[in-house]
Amino acid sequence: MDRRVSSDPASAIRRPCGSAAVRRESAFTLFELVLALALMALVGVLFVDGAGGMFQRRAKAPEDSVWAAVSSARAAALQRDSEVSLRFEARERSLRWFLGDAERSLGAVPVPDADVEFLPVTSNAKILLGGELAETGRLEAVRFYPDGSCDAFKIQLSPDTGARALLRIDPWTCAPVFDAPSP
Repeated sequence: MDRRVSSDPASAIRRPCGSAAVRRESAFTLFELVLALALMALVGVLFVDGAGGMFQRRAKAPEDSVWAAVSSARAAALQRDSEVSLRFEARERSLRWFLGDAERSLGAVPVPDADVEFLPVTSNAKILLGGELAETGRLEAVRFYPDGSCDAFKIQLSPDTGARALLRIDPWTCAPVFDAPSP
């Protein structure tokens, strides 16, 4: 095999070194590039549009605010090893918890779209308000104890829009009680 190196660059182009086959440089055509960019843009638009709903915050329901306040008041009672009271401040439209019966506030959760009433569990006093059955016998505040329990109470939510809701609280765990559906 004769391997002579030619000093002529043109001969190297005509005859590739070590191969009898002619190599052809491959590249994307303008059409292929435009098509690839269009497909990438389409996928990007679909991803952004689909993922946009995932990052949007849903409006906070009044029930969410109530459960946040109840769990925060219970946690404060457990952490401070002291009795904590929770009451609804109508002027501020917020649930605020206090150390014992003192006026020193430990925190608050706003409930901007509803009025909140604490009701005793044993209350059977009901009235008809605007075509809706509502309970009476309001409690000013409810207490949470250092052992993790709380007063037996119910929460009546009166949203600015929508139907009145009654939430029952388990006095041992301070968690919501869900009634079994009627058959």
